Amino acid sequence: MPSSSRTPAPRFAELLGRSCFSFLEGASQPAELLRRAHELDLDAFALCDRDGLYGSARLHEAARELTEAHPGMPLPRVVVGAELSLETSEVIEPPRYEPGRQPSVALLVENARGYTNLCRLLTEAHRTHKKGTAGISAQQLAGSAEGLYAVIPFEPRWPLSSGELTVLRDGFDERLAVAAWRHLDPYDRPRLDAVTALGLPIVASARPLYHERAKKPLADVLYCIRRGTTLDAAGSELSCNAEAELASGERLLRLFPGQADWLARSVTIAERCRFSLAELRYAFPSNSYGDPALSPNENLRNAVAEGGRERYPKGVPETVIGQLEHELQLIAQLEVAPYFLSVKQIVDIARERRILCQGRGSAANSAVCYVLGITAVDPVKSSMLFERFMSVARREP
Repeated sequence: MPSSSRTPAPRFAELLGRSCFSFLEGASQPAELLRRAHELDLDAFALCDRDGLYGSARLHEAARELTEAHPGMPLPRVVVGAELSLETSEVIEPPRYEPGRQPSVALLVENARGYTNLCRLLTEAHRTHKKGTAGISAQQLAGSAEGLYAVIPFEPRWPLSSGELTVLRDGFDERLAVAAWRHLDPYDRPRLDAVTALGLPIVASARPLYHERAKKPLADVLYCIRRGTTLDAAGSELSCNAEAELASGERLLRLFPGQADWLARSVTIAERCRFSLAELRYAFPSNSYGDPALSPNENLRNAVAEGGRERYPKGVPETVIGQLEHELQLIAQLEVAPYFLSVKQIVDIARERRILCQGRGSAANSAVCYVLGITAVDPVKSSMLFERFMSVARREP
């Protein structure tokens, strides 16, 4: 008797997601993409907006809210990434890509070190370009490859040069792959031929611009805005179908029959990229002010003592001494002395340059802020409560 059991759906992770934060390219919100990825039973979803981490915080927040609203719901794991536009110093005639189009590399974050490197690369990509544009070289990517996985969305219409590919191979080694996708258009065959000829590990992708087909008209409008044209004038420049939607593993396996390893490799890469925005904790410089041989708490005590003598030239009142000690103990307990030292450094620089600055709000409740010169109101004379400014219940600067 034939078995009625259903073949398990192939596992798949989308590594080249884009949201509407890829300005005038993506047509879906990060939360829409995540919900759809859950409906399609994807293992993971990587948001790689163009030249920035613009949608990553929204995606992280959407995942948190869904988890809280539906405890135990198996959400696709969120992978942090960005797709960086490549530029080259090579002179190629005729131009190898259309105006407004250029090759790119998606960088997926494996760990905290990789996130640091990605942020630095994005800063550099924008630093030397006018607003709204960005670009970085393959050499710069390869030089900051630690903690990152690179996926090349290779497109024959605007390809990477052989020299750039060599640089990326050397820099990323086994952490480099190339993506294959099919949108059922005339470019599928040359793209697939080019990808398989590179000799790099291949991952399958839907290369999605939106989470569902109904978003295709919006994607067309965005394309026309980006190109400065109209829907009528764009004509055949617009996609001939709505295949650039987020897809399931079953769909990808039908598009790439016999290439289950391409889907499996997407999952393997996603499993390596475990970094989460929840890991981010800013650490203020611990030795930017005072004696580098001393701890931040010791330097803060010294700065408070010096500031106290300036604020109270006739001697610091006992009530103030008691309040300062109370605050310093809490600051030490919360480990935020570097924060106070950093703010004092900023204030000192501003005063030296005659830039008006003033601590405001509940900071005026702090005797430490007063003697450091950050605020101008003596909180002890005003009977203000320090805990309105800082307390054990809020463990962050």
